[in-house]
Amino acid sequence: MNKIKLSLTTLALLTTFTACGTGPELTPEMQKEMRHFDSVSQLNQFSQELHKGMNQDELLFYAPISIEKAKDFYEEAQEAELKDEKMVNYLNAKKSLENAYETKKLVLKYLADVIDIDKRMQKQNTKAIFPDRYSEFQDDFKELRETIDEGKASEALEDKKEVMEEAKDLYGDAVVYRNINKAKQILENMEDEDLDELAPQHFQQAQELYEQARLQIKKEPDNQELIERVSKRANEAALYAHTIAKDIFNFRELSKDEQEAYFAKLHRKLAKLNSKEDENAILPLPIYEKIDYLQDLYKGK
Repeated sequence: MNKIKLSLTTLALLTTFTACGTGPELTPEMQKEMRHFDSVSQLNQFSQELHKGMNQDELLFYAPISIEKAKDFYEEAQEAELKDEKMVNYLNAKKSLENAYETKKLVLKYLADVIDIDKRMQKQNTKAIFPDRYSEFQDDFKELRETIDEGKASEALEDKKEVMEEAKDLYGDAVVYRNINKAKQILENMEDEDLDELAPQHFQQAQELYEQARLQIKKEPDNQELIERVSKRANEAALYAHTIAKDIFNFRELSKDEQEAYFAKLHRKLAKLNSKEDENAILPLPIYEKIDYLQDLYKGK
């Protein structure tokens, strides 16, 4: 006698098979349902409900276990030859779909903060910045949803504490990267090229501003006004330190004749900014005196 292959869940809901293998014995409630069961129309209707649940209502995300059970039962109902087997699998599929919607309600209730921080991480494109860490977070997040789908909401809430701590740390790092990674790269390149030794004071100041900005952003990753302010300061300080160091490096590479020509050119460029150079020449003045004169000249304009 061929054995009918059914899932464990189906077996739990069925009574024993008859000796002739004609299908499961039905409870009085099932027998009553059997009289009104139209396998073609009801399975077609359920197919539409299942499709809506999996796609429009995102049950694959919110209730991965229940929706997969609903899908499996539906497929078994379609493949079954006996009408009673079709109906039992159909009823199991409907129940699993109902459970999936109940799980979604619980996920939205208990994991709302996890969903929210995931959306914020996606806006920062965290997956591209820290792919391994973000993948680990997604695995942990899925486990929380599966635990709720298994009817263990209290266990999921306990596990959620650690997941949220890791998620906050990852999100903060992503915001830091998006806003001041430019400064970090500049400072690291300066060290690699030994430029930090040419402008040590500016390099140290830029490092301190970067670290201050990093800590402030990590503490308040959603404070856009703060982030813009500290990021601008850190990025500009790093760029300025690099500029100073490069200028020093380039000047030291010049020969004595080139150094003379360099300063002569600089003085002439500053003198050209003086609209009254014919009347009151600033070319002979030291650089700082030139700059002071030009500032006063253009202050009133």
